[in-house]
Amino acid sequence: MRSSGIPYIISAESFDFGRTWIYKDNTNIPNANSKISLQTVRDKVVMVSNTCTSLSFNDRRHLQINISADQCRTWVPVSYIEGENGHFFYPHIAVDEENEIIYIAYEDAVRHYVAKYTFSELGL
Repeated sequence: MRSSGIPYIISAESFDFGRTWIYKDNTNIPNANSKISLQTVRDKVVMVSNTCTSLSFNDRRHLQINISADQCRTWVPVSYIEGENGHFFYPHIAVDEENEIIYIAYEDAVRHYVAKYTFSELGL
């Protein structure tokens, strides 16, 4: 999860359906102070978040897909969405298990976009 003022996304666990949380650790992913999306796909977790080294809105230039194969203890960046021209944020993940496709919807405050990746493209 993100936490204002902390430079990295933090991880926590809940064993009571989200009523209480236990802090685990900081991840290796910078906190852009923006929306993060996570989705379990097979035995891995896919996360899409902004990649920037400050909490400033102006640094939200692109989104990055990260994958964890060890229950969110470590993350490996696998792909970037969009380039440096513009600000992209608020990702949502939808998984089509049958066709082995992941859709990622996001926006730039003017338009909405959808990126499509096969499981094999992301190493799933």
